[in-house]
Amino acid sequence: IFDATSSYEKTIGPHYFKILAGYEQSYDYENNLNGSRNGVTSELVPSINAATGIITLGASADHVADQAVFGRINYNFKEKYLIEFSGRYNGSSRFAPDSRWGFFPSVSAGYNVSKENFWKSIKPLVNNFKVRGSYGSLGNENVGDYPYLSTIPFTSNANYLINGLRPTYASAPGIVSATLTWETVTTGDVGLDASFLKDRLGLTFDWFDRTTTNMFGPATALPAVLGTTVPYENNASLSTKGFEISLDWKDIISRNISYNVRLILGNNETTVLKYYNPNGLIDDAFYKGEKIGS
Repeated sequence: IFDATSSYEKTIGPHYFKILAGYEQSYDYENNLNGSRNGVTSELVPSINAATGIITLGASADHVADQAVFGRINYNFKEKYLIEFSGRYNGSSRFAPDSRWGFFPSVSAGYNVSKENFWKSIKPLVNNFKVRGSYGSLGNENVGDYPYLSTIPFTSNANYLINGLRPTYASAPGIVSATLTWETVTTGDVGLDASFLKDRLGLTFDWFDRTTTNMFGPATALPAVLGTTVPYENNASLSTKGFEISLDWKDIISRNISYNVRLILGNNETTVLKYYNPNGLIDDAFYKGEKIGS
């Protein structure tokens, strides 16, 4: 992993600015070797050499690389009006070169009402009160390693003989999608934060609407005579809407004793907006209009 960030902040009277920029990259690689053998002669000697069956060996290797540049700009006026812009430009080796990069921006804003002069009369009762909203996106690349590359599977010891030997044979490669790219998860959120009674009682509320587009889903069905599976495509989407509210109370009984209690209530519902299932079969992975968990 390599990562570098730099930031600059400046206060000019009641105005506060901060700029942050960064770069990161990672390279993850694995090499595995495994062996096994049946017919253990003694459970007290867990060794391949203490078994009598056929030895089976296996190996695997994989590697994945990621890169990203990102930035953020913050501004606030007297800690009363707050705004933030941010963005990430991500690249992943899991996708083909022409589909490798995605840009994911976001913006958020807040208004600290309790910083206003007219709030002073109720400040002892409602100590802080802030409303906020945000809208932004993030990317998801978890679709396996290199699904855009066509690979040829091969098998040793086929179930027939050629010249008295069981041959090794290769099968036809599966179909791949060269345009497969990032899923995009976009979330809109509005909420408030408040505290009361000398900050002993706290309230947080959020309502959110999160939509996943370009979701990984099955491609259009092809005739069975094709002889292989169809690849994933960015052809599905779903939406999750919900809310969460949190109430907490904290207090100090004495010099050595304090306590806090928190109550959280939340609810959300996820609906499939788009998925390739033309017959609406409920035993398929998803179908359009499905409520997840139904």
